[in-house]
Amino acid sequence: MNADSIEAYTPRDRVSRYDYDMAIMHPNRDAMVEALVGALPFDSHTSCDVLDLGIGTGILAGAILKSFPAIRVTGIDGAESMLDAARERLAPYDGRVEFITGDFQDLDAVLPDGLTPSAIVSSFALHHVSPESKESVLRSAIARMAPGGWFLNADIVIAEDPEIEARWQTMRVAGIVDRASGQNDTRFADSKSTRDFLDIMEAAERDCPQTLRSDLETMCSAGLQHTGVFWQYTREAVYGGFKSG
Repeated sequence: MNADSIEAYTPRDRVSRYDYDMAIMHPNRDAMVEALVGALPFDSHTSCDVLDLGIGTGILAGAILKSFPAIRVTGIDGAESMLDAARERLAPYDGRVEFITGDFQDLDAVLPDGLTPSAIVSSFALHHVSPESKESVLRSAIARMAPGGWFLNADIVIAEDPEIEARWQTMRVAGIVDRASGQNDTRFADSKSTRDFLDIMEAAERDCPQTLRSDLETMCSAGLQHTGVFWQYTREAVYGGFKSG
């Protein structure tokens, strides 16, 4: 993640409302997590390591740990406040999860020697990485994976056609306003306040989502031999693939 994104998720008041905000702004998060976990080629007896880039409050990691009782997760995040929230959420899995404070754009510096994950996952984090840096991040991550390892990402994308993107954004704002109705949240009181909030937030965090086609091409360039889409609804998608053994 870029420094602005890490700083944005450092204040504890921001982290304390993070899951609420995600429910308002990304109502499909649970469906995305379910799709990503379902795409992992493991069963209840699989014992291996999974690396979570940008673990956040631990929603995705928790679903993986619950679904696969012999798997270990290493989670990286640059914001210590986020890691504190993840530690609290994942306390029932103590002994199966390790937390690393650091920027996943510098994996070689922050990952322990000898960690060779069988899967690398990420959710709502890679869109904070510039297009110029994303391939480098993915290349470093995929090089760490075991042969046959999977890389799966749940994140936001943009449409290839500007008119479709405009329609997606209109649908996005309308949905946020509807879900926030009755919450007395002035940020989402109406379409204008919602659009203003989103524009300011995305500029401050330097969000730079890419088209799905572009992200899949970047994954292939970084070392995945097989890629595809597992779930998508407008600007939210689950996609990735695996590295041949």
